[in-house]
Amino acid sequence: MERSLTRSAFLTRLYGWMALGLAVTFGFAWVTARYHPPFLYQPLALLLLTLTQVLVVVQFSRRLMQASFGSVVAMFLVYSALNGVTMSAIFLFFSVGVIYLAFGAAAAAFLIMALFGILTRRDLSGLRGILTGGLITLIILTLVGLLLRLDRLQLLVCILGVALFLGLTAYDSQKLLQLHAAFPDAGPRIAVYGALQLYLDFINLFQFILILTGGRRRR
Repeated sequence: MERSLTRSAFLTRLYGWMALGLAVTFGFAWVTARYHPPFLYQPLALLLLTLTQVLVVVQFSRRLMQASFGSVVAMFLVYSALNGVTMSAIFLFFSVGVIYLAFGAAAAAFLIMALFGILTRRDLSGLRGILTGGLITLIILTLVGLLLRLDRLQLLVCILGVALFLGLTAYDSQKLLQLHAAFPDAGPRIAVYGALQLYLDFINLFQFILILTGGRRRR
């Protein structure tokens, strides 16, 4: 039986798992880009990778409370590794310096908003509708931008994306603390589940900041 966690222990595990997921992702991204097997960057391969990631997340969500704790952790790390392979293209299109700059900016902004979500006494649950609407708007604008290839629209999408995932970072940080308080005995599992949510917030924030910084390599 899993033991309950104190608030500080829960936060340590939550951000510890998230940091491990990010390390796995960027490690796999760097190694994949270093050897860049051509078949990985074919549309079909990328589609299969994306579908596999979706299936892993679905299984993770469905089996969070039924599967063994080890299996839950394994699914999180497998997803992180697959996402790293998918993200490896950033090392082919952006300089390492720009990637480090975007990562540092994303980390600083993420930390500030996560601390706000943890420390504020304001109830951020009212932001749920706004954030959901923002996410839907972001998806629509992204699809339109891909179809029409409008540079100004891409800039708007990136700015909206940064604002949206900063808001989600604060919202999710508070929500996960509330979830842990409601189900203390499930603390270890909630920490892994929350790590995936915050991991996704960070990855999306990083990618939008990376595009905003520019600095694409010449082919």
